[in-house]
Amino acid sequence: MGAWSTDSKTNVATMGVDDFRSNEGAVRRGQGYEGTDRKVRGDILQRLRDAPNSLPRQEFDDIDPAEGRIDRLLHALITEGFVEPLPNNGNRFRLTR
Repeated sequence: MGAWSTDSKTNVATMGVDDFRSNEGAVRRGQGYEGTDRKVRGDILQRLRDAPNSLPRQEFDDIDPAEGRIDRLLHALITEGFVEPLPNNGNRFRLTR
């Protein structure tokens, strides 16, 4: 096999800009939903949606066992305006009205 030249009769396939390899990227698997802060936040909000009245803080303990996570996420939901603590009792929460 010799060097290639412009008068060669061999057909050479090339890959250009629009071929499948030029735009092929690594396949990334997205982050799972279970166990994420997003999932726990959604569970807190769903529990409040389903409740006829405000809920005490301990009603959220079974959502996630991680120490301090529920308190951190409740604080974030309050700061973002989704949840409000009852004025006379900082231990009960409801959805913002």
